[in-house]
Amino acid sequence: MAESTISSIILEVLASIFRGLPPLRFPTSLSAHQTNAADFVNRVGCCLAGVVGVIDGSLIRIRTPPAAWRVAYNTRK
Repeated sequence: MAESTISSIILEVLASIFRGLPPLRFPTSLSAHQTNAADFVNRVGCCLAGVVGVIDGSLIRIRTPPAAWRVAYNTRK
C-alpha cells in the first residue's frame, strides 16, 4: 500500500475521531477547577485529591494564570 494512501486513511480516521469528541472546555474559575478535581477523583478512584490533569510541560512554554487563580496552579519549573 502506498504511503500516501496510508496517510489519507490515518487523516480520515483521526478526523472522524475528532468530530466524535465533545468540545474542549477549560474551567475559568476556582470553583470550576475544584469541581473538575472532585469529578476526577470520583471517576478514577485515586487518592490524588485536587488533581485535574497532568501535562509533561518540560518543553512547552506556558503562561501562568492570573493571581486570583494561582491557588489552583502548581508548577515545578
